Formats: sequence, C-alpha cells, structure tokens
Amino acid sequence: MLIEEVYIKAINGDPASQCQLGLWYSDGVFVTKNNKTAFEWFEKAALQGFANAQYHVGIMFSIGLGVPQNYKKAFEWFEKAASNGLADAQNSLGLIYIKGEGAPKDEKLAFKWFEKAALQGYTTAQYFLGCAYSQGICVPQNFKQAYKWFEKAALQGLANAQQALGMMYIKGEGVQQDDKKAFEWFEIAALQGHAAAQYFLGGMYYAGKSVPQNFIMAYVYLNIAASNDNADAIYARDLCQKQMTYTQIINAQEICGELNVKIEENKKNLNQ
Repeated sequence: MLIEEVYIKAINGDPASQCQLGLWYSDGVFVTKNNKTAFEWFEKAALQGFANAQYHVGIMFSIGLGVPQNYKKAFEWFEKAASNGLADAQNSLGLIYIKGEGAPKDEKLAFKWFEKAALQGYTTAQYFLGCAYSQGICVPQNFKQAYKWFEKAALQGLANAQQALGMMYIKGEGVQQDDKKAFEWFEIAALQGHAAAQYFLGGMYYAGKSVPQNFIMAYVYLNIAASNDNADAIYARDLCQKQMTYTQIINAQEICGELNVKIEENKKNLNQ
C-alpha cells in the first residue's frame, strides 16, 4: 500500500514522493535496483526545487551513476541544493572547491561552505573547519577555534576529529596540555579503527605516558595500527616485541584478535 501511494503521488508531481522513489531505485528497496530510473525520479523532484533531490542528482553526476560522470553538472546541482540550505550539499561544495572538480579550486569558498554546513551540525564540515583553523588555511591560525570545531565533531563520533583532539592535548594547542585526556581521545578513535590513533595509543602504553607501562597493550595497538598500513607502527611494534617474552607476545596476539572483532563491531554500529 505504501509503495502504491508513493508512486501515485510521484506520478502526480509530488517532489518528496519522486525523491523517495529515486532512493528506492538507487538502493533496490521494494523495487529492482536501477540507477537510471533513480536518476530520472531524482531529476523530476530536483527540477521542482526539492533540495534533497538536487543533492542526489549532484551525487549521481559526480560518481557517474545512471548518467555519465560530469563534475560540472554535479557542481551546479550541489550549488542549488546548498543554496536551499542542505548541509550535505554545502559540505559537498566545500569538497569541490578544495579538489577543483567541477569548479576552480578556491579555499575561501570551501571554508565558506564548510562553515555553513558546520553550523548546521554537519560532522565532517566541523572537522574541516578545525583543520582550517589549526593550519591557518583561509583564516588566521587559531588553536582555540580549532579545538572548538574538533570537539564538536569528536562528540558526534568522528574518529578523525577524536584523533585531532588527542594531538591537541598532547601538544597543548588550544587547550591545556593533558596526556590523560589525549590518551582518552586516542583510545576512542582507536576503537573505531583509526590507525594513527592506534599508533599513538600504542606509543603511550610503550612509554608509560599517562598509564602504567604495558608492553602487551603497546604491542596490541601498534600491531593493529601496522595492519592498517601505518608504517611508523611497524617499526615501533618490532621494537616493542624485542622487549617482550614469548608468553607476552602470544597473549598480545590473542588480545589483538579480540580487539579487532570489537573494532569491526564498532564500525558497523557507526554505519547503521
């Protein structure tokens, strides 16, 4: 009944229903997956000024789903949706101006659109603002502002921002230096699979920084970071292993297996 109602409304020109049909066709929900048909329904709604549909038309042009890839058209549709206040599209515009795909590179315009999205609570845009303030890109370097935006994103669960907060606490940038809080943020990010956070966490266990020295846990996090292609972690893990007994190494490898399962579960929960 729901499908029929949505379809009838879409046929009669309701943009929300047209967009919903586009989502169903793009995901293969209730209907056979068909990106071309999905695009057609998104476009119908987008031409009526429906911001969500404009955003999805932009996505399909940017990836080349249902239509040939066209960065310029993707930009045009993202701009329409962004101007209608959609945070997803505002963030996408920021990325376009950073990459120069569909529009010339322009860090100032990228900052402008990231800020608009960030003020609506868009997590990745908040992280990008933190990076801009931390590095002095488009704005004067301001570690307090960087900390503010990293914290907002970190509290919403973004591992990159959690890692960044850990680094700020380690260095005392924008906040009072605090190894214990750095450890806490590294651990949160590490348990989401962030390789750099795993590396720094392992290093803190190895050095006994803010926690008692623990070669087993140092090996665990360094080994997991190494498996996630962190080159520094490979060297550090091997150095740590030289100071461990055979029994400690076996115990550490068992913990690695258990922790990897937990990390994968955390990733799934975040993506739901």
